[in-house]
Amino acid sequence: MILDDEQVRACYYVAAEVLRTRRRIGAPIPAGLHRHYNQLDTAFRGIAPRGPSVVDNAHGGTQSQHEHGVIGTVEVAAMMGIPPRQVRRRADKLGGTLVAGRWLFSRETVAEYAAREGR
Repeated sequence: MILDDEQVRACYYVAAEVLRTRRRIGAPIPAGLHRHYNQLDTAFRGIAPRGPSVVDNAHGGTQSQHEHGVIGTVEVAAMMGIPPRQVRRRADKLGGTLVAGRWLFSRETVAEYAAREGR
């Protein structure tokens, strides 16, 4: 079955609501529901799934997201000289994307922001 954008949004909303309700009342959540929600989340956000994704490079090899310029909260904190908590608070200004509960940032965008801020 292929869903259009509106149908993906509707399914995503329903799955998220079911998860929230089951968590609130303490009911168990079937593993299949988690998998379904994660697939919808990926489709809804239009981003790659969490994990060590690999990208083809121009030389016929591969490289991980880290080598490709995608970094996490701890690395951003080290680059900017601030605690990770401050990075999460500034995630929108730093162009962060929340993927499966983890903030991911473009190394280049963070470097530009740090230069503007004088860090």
